[in-house]
Amino acid sequence: MYYNPITKETKSHYELCNYLNASIPHDTEEVEQVITESVEGSEGTEQKEPTIHIWYLLSEQQYPENLAEDEKAELGDIKLVDGKYFQTYNITKLSEEELTEKKKQQEAQVLISAKNARSNAVQSIIVEYDNMKFDGNEIAQERMSRAVLANIDNQDSKIKWVLADNTVAEIYIWQLKKALELATKKQAELWIEPYQNTDTEE
Repeated sequence: MYYNPITKETKSHYELCNYLNASIPHDTEEVEQVITESVEGSEGTEQKEPTIHIWYLLSEQQYPENLAEDEKAELGDIKLVDGKYFQTYNITKLSEEELTEKKKQQEAQVLISAKNARSNAVQSIIVEYDNMKFDGNEIAQERMSRAVLANIDNQDSKIKWVLADNTVAEIYIWQLKKALELATKKQAELWIEPYQNTDTEE
């Protein structure tokens, strides 16, 4: 950001380049702007005189850390310190409405994080039955459900199935049904975890 102490304006590097119609190297500390102004000369005549404005690279104080739960940092005044202009911050108290909204946002973020963790956990479900380990994620459950449903009247029949360790086993349909039941139960347990401390379920 750049700051003009005469006009009190601030502009980004991009905005200043467009405003001055000039190519300015990044982090240039001072940029001159020549403005031609009309002034009253002798005997009432009007004269044109150039005025130089300087845009200064604006530094920022470190954003305040360790704010209290009921505090916020807002942009303050721009101050000249040791020849450099600094954007300062003011720490103020949150209003009751702002504090309520902040808590809602924090709770929403916690829920989003918990849902993401749940998705990863469901994707990684592996269940074990009769010394065989089965993938139990949602796609695997759909495949198991189709196989069980297609053989619902003949559960003593066998089917070749790729286990979680990528080996192929010939298993009974009733074994696959048991693995499906275990995977479904595990997903049900995982599904409610994000809402253990909330009143809303999605």
